[in-house]
Amino acid sequence: MRIPCGTAARAAVFLCPLLLALVMLQADSAGAQQLDALVLTPLAVENGEWIVRPEQPTSFRFLGSGFVSTMSVIFTYSDSTCAGERHDPATVSTADFSATGATVNVVISESDSRPNYVCINDVHQGTGPTKSFVALAESSSSDLIPLPVQIVIIFVLLGLSGLFSGLNLGLMALDNNELQIVSEVGDPKEAEYAKKIMPLRRRGNLLLCTLLLG
Repeated sequence: MRIPCGTAARAAVFLCPLLLALVMLQADSAGAQQLDALVLTPLAVENGEWIVRPEQPTSFRFLGSGFVSTMSVIFTYSDSTCAGERHDPATVSTADFSATGATVNVVISESDSRPNYVCINDVHQGTGPTKSFVALAESSSSDLIPLPVQIVIIFVLLGLSGLFSGLNLGLMALDNNELQIVSEVGDPKEAEYAKKIMPLRRRGNLLLCTLLLG
């Protein structure tokens, strides 16, 4: 059976745009980048979150699909859109690159406890601990002890220092002969004190070393 030329032309006019739209839709879906997880290299995890140090080169391993070496990667604080506050763009390494895995290098300039999320070609890649990280500065040694505790320790040490300095002057200035005389013919209260001090003063070297160590 032959199809009239007019009917074939009308069918072609109707089908061609439909076929072209299907091809374009398939190409768009095949080229979309989808991030399933990011892995920090080397590993640095605190409280179940990836931790990045500001002002230091950082590398992530992206795992997903549809990756291309020319894709644009940006990190944002927003958990839903790429239009919020953003960091400088990251660079995609061509080494060990594939459509399902890519290495991304970035330097985060500021420390912030808010999570950073991933945008690829201005498309937000979702939330979750496997798709975000936190940029935190390293804690200094002085932060290990809270400031109020440091102040209390300083005053306690100052008090002990004064105590041992006074004991050093007071005890080492006493003479064994004077203590012996006071314990025998002195006031009963002073004699009692002298008898308690005499055993310590007889071991002068040990007493001096103890006071100096204190």
